[in-house]
Amino acid sequence: MSTPIITVRQVTRMFARPRASPMIALDGVSFTVAAGEFVSLVGPSGCGKTTLLRMLAGLDTPTTGDLRVADAGPGSLLGVCGYMPQRDLLMPWRTVLDNATVALEIARVPRPEARRRARELFEIFGLTGFEQASPAMLSGGMRQRVSLLRTVLAGKRLLLLDEPFGALDAITRADLHEWLSTLLDRLDATILLVTHDLDEAAYLSDRVYVMSPRPGRIAAVTPIPLARPRPYEITTTAEFAALKRSLLDALRAARHQETPAYAGGSA
Repeated sequence: MSTPIITVRQVTRMFARPRASPMIALDGVSFTVAAGEFVSLVGPSGCGKTTLLRMLAGLDTPTTGDLRVADAGPGSLLGVCGYMPQRDLLMPWRTVLDNATVALEIARVPRPEARRRARELFEIFGLTGFEQASPAMLSGGMRQRVSLLRTVLAGKRLLLLDEPFGALDAITRADLHEWLSTLLDRLDATILLVTHDLDEAAYLSDRVYVMSPRPGRIAAVTPIPLARPRPYEITTTAEFAALKRSLLDALRAARHQETPAYAGGSA
């Protein structure tokens, strides 16, 4: 494995609560992501997956421990990664093209240049012909493509994706999985994905970290030894079913691991 681009060491995140003991969202989390990898974090709701992504994006900081993205650490991570939250957050008053260029405009790239860069990627993202459409005219899957295009156009080699397809129906989600899988080599990016979907994690990832219920810890790591490119038909094979079963078994086992007490007492 190449030198890690993400290093998380013994990260704990606690949140103060009025008239109650602090809540421990994450407890001693450690993992790495190498440059060029597609890595997923899976775990039950509330185990701190989104909190981890927010810290890596520079929107939050650990209570204890350390995390690094390349040479940047807590306090200097804002803007280092491209971050795609759960909702697409498209601006309804802007066209698809102008939504895609938001990050470039924030970076003070002249509007004609920002639009040129965006147009160059519209075909790759399956958006040709929708440049002047409003977000209201798009399907859910197309809105997610615009949101991902906007994230990619920010020019970051590391992309943090927080359940980007979670709100979509099963057919649309499967279509986007296949599309994203074919796009990976062309993006030349490192991707850290948060998801609840085991099919999504197994199909897209090189490696999957399984997290325990809150307080979130890394309970297991599962390599995904499937060659790329991956046709979507691989999801119906016995090999894929075995990988998905190993992830499910790891999630179930994590439920029964000993859970540390909350600071100051039980909560």
